Amino acid sequence: MDLNQLKIELIQKIISCEDENLLRKIEQLLDEYSSEVNEEEEKYFSEEKISAHNLDVQEEMDSLSISAEQEEELAERYERYLRDGGKSFSWEEAREFIREENGF
Repeated sequence: MDLNQLKIELIQKIISCEDENLLRKIEQLLDEYSSEVNEEEEKYFSEEKISAHNLDVQEEMDSLSISAEQEEELAERYERYLRDGGKSFSWEEAREFIREENGF
C-alpha cells in the first residue's frame, strides 16, 4: 500500500469513528508529532546555521573569483550576445553536434 492510499484509509477510519476518546488520542499523537517536527525544523533552520551556511557560500564564491581579463572577456561576450542575439539548441541538436564533431 502506498503512502497516499494509507492516508486516505486513515482519514476514512477517522471520519467513521464515533469514539471521542480515541479521536482525542489520535489528535494528541498528531500534535506531539507535529511539535517534534517543528522542533527539528527549528534546529535545522536556526539562525546560526543559516549564517554559517551563508559564510561558507561567500567563502566559496570568493575562492572562485576571476581575473580582470576574464571578467572583461565575459562582458564582451555578453554585450555581443545582447547586440547580435544568440542561438540555442535542443538537447537532441546538441547531442547530434557533439557526435558529428567528435566522430561518435
